[in-house]
Amino acid sequence: MSGTYKKQWTAYVQTDPSKKYQPKLTIPEQLKHLSDAHGVVFEEKGIEAAETFLAKNNYYHKIKAYAKNFSTYQNKTHPSFGKYCDLDFEYLVDLSVIDMRLRRIIIEMSLDIEHFLKVQLINDITNNEDEDAYTIVKAFLEMLSEEKITEISNKLKNYYCERYNQHSLDSIPAWELVEILSFGDFVSFYEYYYKLYPNKNSMINNLKPVQWLRNAAAHNNCIINDLTSPSTPPFEVNKKVNNFVSKIQGISASTREKKLSNRSMHDFIVLLYVYNRIVISDKVRKTGMEKLKDLVYKRMVQNKRYFYKNALLQSNYTFLKKIVDYCVDNVVY
Repeated sequence: MSGTYKKQWTAYVQTDPSKKYQPKLTIPEQLKHLSDAHGVVFEEKGIEAAETFLAKNNYYHKIKAYAKNFSTYQNKTHPSFGKYCDLDFEYLVDLSVIDMRLRRIIIEMSLDIEHFLKVQLINDITNNEDEDAYTIVKAFLEMLSEEKITEISNKLKNYYCERYNQHSLDSIPAWELVEILSFGDFVSFYEYYYKLYPNKNSMINNLKPVQWLRNAAAHNNCIINDLTSPSTPPFEVNKKVNNFVSKIQGISASTREKKLSNRSMHDFIVLLYVYNRIVISDKVRKTGMEKLKDLVYKRMVQNKRYFYKNALLQSNYTFLKKIVDYCVDNVVY
């Protein structure tokens, strides 16, 4: 850290000593910190390649997040106590690339899910003699806050939604409303309808994890940066997905319980479960699963030698692969 910057940094921190501040570091300083404070090495491709990667492809705090998947020396007498064991910078790069490709698959699968949820909902409303497709919309909108109504109404001004802006929001049919709603608001509308008109084929009570995972992927949040179990804070495992995984041979009850206690793994398995049940087009489902297979069978193991000492990553890969294999071989109806 340069002398001038160090003075500026010290002055800034002193404005509120009660808060924990992290200093801004240059890329060389970031890599030095990774090495000195955390024990990360640069043997695979060298430190110059690491500098280029951070300058052109990603940034320090996102790359560093994947280090949570690696163990640290726990023996206090060890000279590297508290530092990571066998962690090369290139291992973090590889995980970041895998995660990026996983996020793209999550987004594509989520779009498929959203489309076929709408197909299901509109077909059920169309065939429901007790609904005219307008009453349900009015009832749903009456539940929402003024702020939410304003937010949805403003979407009618969007160029791509202008064709629905022919009358007020509460006088449009369900098939137009679903084109305006965000995915989160659509999930609320979907759940509202199926609570009034229960249907064993609905995905009610399964969609919140899909929504959270979709939003995380859309905002480029890390998905596999922390695969340790259980996640903090703890959460309730989806019962249908727990039962679904229990049917897969080669996955013990203890392994199922442990892996599904991780939020990222749990939500992704929920997404796969919903995908295989709601995407009723064989062609669409096959295309989606082929992309996932390519990621799991090829890209995830492209640099498997990086992780042969990492029991956490290996066990999570084995768990995921068994579930993907099962989904490929079995249509989950």
